[in-house]
Amino acid sequence: QCLYVHPTKLTMVFFYVDDILIFGKPGSLPELEALTQQIERTYNIRRIKDVNQYLNVRILRDRPNRRIYLCLDQYIEKIVTKFHLEYAKLPSTPLSGQELFPYEGEATPGEINMYQTRVGSIIYPATTIRPDIAFAAGKLATFMHNPSQTHLEEALRVIAYLHATQYLAIEYSGTTPQEINPSQ
Repeated sequence: QCLYVHPTKLTMVFFYVDDILIFGKPGSLPELEALTQQIERTYNIRRIKDVNQYLNVRILRDRPNRRIYLCLDQYIEKIVTKFHLEYAKLPSTPLSGQELFPYEGEATPGEINMYQTRVGSIIYPATTIRPDIAFAAGKLATFMHNPSQTHLEEALRVIAYLHATQYLAIEYSGTTPQEINPSQ
């Protein structure tokens, strides 16, 4: 909903509230500049030449190899600190594997809030660039209105897993399969 792509020029505009990224294929600099100037006529903007962070996502560029990596390591560090999990055991999987059932008892409003805060912190990475926790986030979200202690422990486990894997990144490459393996 926030990404606009020109159908023929491969120029892209991505915005979220008051943050805008404008980018395109190599050689499109004049078009990108014209678009930026058009936006500047209406809005007061601040240009940043080389973006290295956007919406808590760290952007790492490997220009010689035409690759971009998107990483949430700084966001993950914040939630680990927020929930005091700096010294938690670092699991190798997001969930323990135990079956999760609806809670037979009744969680207090404080327990519900505590659980919802933690699961909310998990949903952002799951829906952006950490598909490895998407199942866990979806599963835990089903217990938002009446979580048990087990549900809370699983939510904390997902955060600890994120901490253990905080440097995992999504890689985008500008190379084609033929450029990687010319024999194809």
